[in-house]
Amino acid sequence: MQPSRLTCLVLATALCCAGVASAQHQECLRVADMGALLPGATEVVSWDGGFPPAPPLGRELAQMPGFPKTVPISSYFAPNRGLLFADLDADGDQEIICGSTDKQLHAWDYEGNYMPGFPVTLNNMCQFAAAIGDLDGNGYPEIVQFTRGPTSGGRIYILDHLGQTLPGFPLNVNNKNIEMSPVLYDLDQDGMLEIIACERAYPLGNVHIFEMDGTEWGGNWPFAMQHVPAATPAVGDLDGDGDVEIVCIAYNAMYVLNVDGTVMPGWPRLTVDQNFSYQSPALADIDGDGDLEIVIGAHGNLPQTHVWHHDGTDATGWPINMEYWTYCPPTVTDLEGDGQLDIINGQAGDNYLPSNCFFAWTATGELKPNFPYMMPLGGSEGAIVTADINGDGQMEIFTDYRAAVDNYGYVFGTDALGNDLPGFPLRPLGLTYMNGPTIGDIDNDGHYELAVTSRHETFIDINLYKLPDTYKLTNRDWLTYHGNNARTGLYPVVRLRPGDLNCDGRVNFRDINGFVLALTDPPAYEAMYANCDMYVTGDLNGDGAVNGPDVNRFVSLLTGR
Repeated sequence: MQPSRLTCLVLATALCCAGVASAQHQECLRVADMGALLPGATEVVSWDGGFPPAPPLGRELAQMPGFPKTVPISSYFAPNRGLLFADLDADGDQEIICGSTDKQLHAWDYEGNYMPGFPVTLNNMCQFAAAIGDLDGNGYPEIVQFTRGPTSGGRIYILDHLGQTLPGFPLNVNNKNIEMSPVLYDLDQDGMLEIIACERAYPLGNVHIFEMDGTEWGGNWPFAMQHVPAATPAVGDLDGDGDVEIVCIAYNAMYVLNVDGTVMPGWPRLTVDQNFSYQSPALADIDGDGDLEIVIGAHGNLPQTHVWHHDGTDATGWPINMEYWTYCPPTVTDLEGDGQLDIINGQAGDNYLPSNCFFAWTATGELKPNFPYMMPLGGSEGAIVTADINGDGQMEIFTDYRAAVDNYGYVFGTDALGNDLPGFPLRPLGLTYMNGPTIGDIDNDGHYELAVTSRHETFIDINLYKLPDTYKLTNRDWLTYHGNNARTGLYPVVRLRPGDLNCDGRVNFRDINGFVLALTDPPAYEAMYANCDMYVTGDLNGDGAVNGPDVNRFVSLLTGR
């Protein structure tokens, strides 16, 4: 959708009014008689060397009628980036969308019935989560799904809400795997979303940008990486100049690219004795200086969690040395609702029990009270999701678990202080491996549901749990892997700003298209900006609607007058 006349009017009005540290080391747990801690380490609890007992079965919450659903998988790999919730048919209820390695894309309603046109058979495996957005402005979201084979054969698909492949798709990008999840963002500010995709041209890689009609950007695109892409990119205005940048990850380097495909000064950042894999970066204004920092984990001989400024320098208190490898992407949120952002990241300790945990730090790297959170065996590898599900103004934390005990996996749910929530941990049958939970009000009853996959030898279960009625809907849902379609990893549910119509944490000219869309086509706005709340960000005069009387206030916020 391109509401050009009203966009130009608002823009013209606005223009007239304007007149134009050293590394720290932190352990998860330590043996009581271990002796002196490493420099900077934090003692949190003693460990006697034994394995903690698995929580008893029977405390798990009930699943929704019609669930779990069973989906065959390839022997090669199971999906590792979870499920999506989205309102495909625009009826007010949400559906579950799941790609799997059986080469199919699945979509069910909340009662477990297949949506019309689904499942859809694709050319190869769907290992990573799709992206959902209204690309053509017709009020119904499209599904963007990448596929991959064991070594090659990836494609880019765009499907409508009925499972029909759009004209010009699927795209074959040199018959190479198109890894990771798609990123959707209006990079050129024309009111239409672009698709960012990473091609694994081993031993190198390329970053591509496509329009929704399949047209590929030229100029400096595709951008050639000097190693294989390792994680889903993220998009944000790192330096606060009004133009966004793209953060791209290779196994041995991080790139920050301008929209024109050139490299931002200070980058790439090469790694020594460490690598990136699976850890999409998180982008957020960690230090409150008005620009965005990059949060990322790394594994290898020197596993660390990094926070970098937009120029590639280390933020105060970072990096922090980890005991073991990190695979899960970091999450940034305001845990206590105090206006200060916190950083969450996990370790995958395999059988190394003291390393099986996830951490929560302040913006300057201090360990939060009662953290790290200890897990039995296997550690945290899936995406960590946060949401205020009980209305206390603080965020709750949800993550799955690498291992299974007695053939049952784990889904952990804690409060902001690391205390288990009632009904948690959940114990789905099978291995809850590298997926991460999805939380939302799928049946539109005002209460939350939680979905997670669990893996068996030849199939996966799609588990959908009804959370207790005390867990009432108190904020907007996060519908996709790693926060949103820009993949920022930021969960700012308590920090919505009036006028920030694209929910990037700023009020600037990039919000004009969102404001115009909220004025002219609210359903299309909600589809394109699924993680925003237009009544918080766009209803600037408090009359309960986004309408003409909000225009002057919006222009004032843009111009500072």
